[in-house]
Amino acid sequence: MSMLVVREEFNKRKCEVEEYLEILKSFEDGSSDVQSENFFRILKANAIVMLYNLVESTLSNALSEVFDSIKSEKVTYQKVSALIRDVWLDSKYHQTFTENAHFHSYRNKAKEIVDDILKKRVIQLSRQSLGVSGNVDDELIRKVCKKLGVTLKIPEKLKGGSYLPKIKEKRNELAHGTLSFVECGRDYSYEDLQELLVNTAAYLEVVVNCFDSYISEGKFLNK
Repeated sequence: MSMLVVREEFNKRKCEVEEYLEILKSFEDGSSDVQSENFFRILKANAIVMLYNLVESTLSNALSEVFDSIKSEKVTYQKVSALIRDVWLDSKYHQTFTENAHFHSYRNKAKEIVDDILKKRVIQLSRQSLGVSGNVDDELIRKVCKKLGVTLKIPEKLKGGSYLPKIKEKRNELAHGTLSFVECGRDYSYEDLQELLVNTAAYLEVVVNCFDSYISEGKFLNK
């Protein structure tokens, strides 16, 4: 994967939401043959799920590109930035801390860490190394960027991505069954969803650009 692929995937998923909203518009203006109000609400709620998918996939793909760059450039502990070292060490320790962990578990993990460093093995990371396993919103994105050293400059007009938590919240309520699709869709008009898409896409474009600069400038390296 490259940042070009990350951008292409982002644009593809954004277009999917745009096309979907065009269909919703035909329901709202009465040009659709389907007249079921509940069905229309279900479709609107599903747009929230698609928006969340756009958010999480964009962050996941950007992180994958960072880790792929580290791997392809064969970056070792000695050559990686101090921040990435901390992420890698935290990840190693978290692999050990389980209910069944005991002295030998800690000893073996410590030996593994020492061996990786002394033998100059390439750093291996995944999005789980940063605690990214769902529930993505602006706060998590900022936290991840801070851990990696990605400079995230969000224009004031985007309000720091303040609409992302609501998308995450509604998606989780739908996924866990605490809110029905009909109930969720009742709260949104086509214009509401269109505004969410425009703002979310603009925010994510900034995130992609920041990750692109981070990788192209080699900021994951120890300089």
